Amino acid sequence: MNCGIAGYGVYLPLYRIRSSDVAKAWGGDLKTSYEKTVPCYDEDALTMGVEASVNALKNARFDGEELDIVYFATMSSPYIEKQCSSTLSASLGCRNSVRTSDFNGSPRTCSSAMLACFDAIRSSSARSALVVASDRLVARPSESMEQLLSAGAAAFVLTSDEKRLVARIEGSASYSTEFTDRWRSEAESFPRSEFERFGRDYGYTRHVTVAIKKLLESRKSSPKDYSQVVFTEFDPRRPSAIAKSVGFREDQISYGSLNKLVGDTGAASMFLSLSAALEKAKPSERILAVSYGDGGSDALDFTVTNSIQGKQSGEVEKYIKSKKNVDYQTHLRLNKVFDLLR
Repeated sequence: MNCGIAGYGVYLPLYRIRSSDVAKAWGGDLKTSYEKTVPCYDEDALTMGVEASVNALKNARFDGEELDIVYFATMSSPYIEKQCSSTLSASLGCRNSVRTSDFNGSPRTCSSAMLACFDAIRSSSARSALVVASDRLVARPSESMEQLLSAGAAAFVLTSDEKRLVARIEGSASYSTEFTDRWRSEAESFPRSEFERFGRDYGYTRHVTVAIKKLLESRKSSPKDYSQVVFTEFDPRRPSAIAKSVGFREDQISYGSLNKLVGDTGAASMFLSLSAALEKAKPSERILAVSYGDGGSDALDFTVTNSIQGKQSGEVEKYIKSKKNVDYQTHLRLNKVFDLLR
């Protein structure tokens, strides 16, 4: 059974801070100045997820009552015990019979939740689904992660209705090992990563590269068959290096590369990049989307349909351009860092 994406929606906080300003606050000197989002004091993964979901339903021209599944992916749920997906479905006016579930613990949960939706649709246990990825990530002050960890959300409406598809899922491949990259225990307020370079080289680079190659092999495809490739982005440089090593050109990764503009949005990262890619896509083009988190990577192959031309809202670009820069002290206050340090 054919299935895929019927529409997308995103949300980014208004406030931004330059990574160079974060480094300067601790005596550093960052030559390349990126930006990252800063959530307002009353924004969390759930509230941002609701905003992205409303935008996705509007873009897909769906109503909440049409949804059979609502899945929520995050690393930063505002609750230790309570499903955000239930609150999310209620806020969207979904039926009481809707299937809800939260996916937690890794940036890779975005693709895990999406693939679970596609499996349900293919098996005819669901006709349409909403998958949402949202994170509000905060790093310990003075650590290198503080320059990139940020906040954002993205959502996709998925369906088996061929007439409503903007991108059809053609295949996927996964690669997973036991690998500790970035982690946070229940007793800790901030994530930790003891050996960042080791994690980048043997975690991110290795797993993403293998997942891409497995997908290309299974689909009997090559990099030139795709118009765009997008990634879960932990930093601005690594995805580009991986893409080039596999055989992709620079122009194939440009549209979905958002890390320099919004930072590391965790579980939302790949979804935001895929949304940006869809905004520039043309019918019949193929998009490769690759997630990563803690020793696991999923690669998904999409083909864009003719229906994309009526649903390219320019929403990602609008949110990126709508911004207000803040200083480091405001960044600490809005992220409630002083409360987390207690």
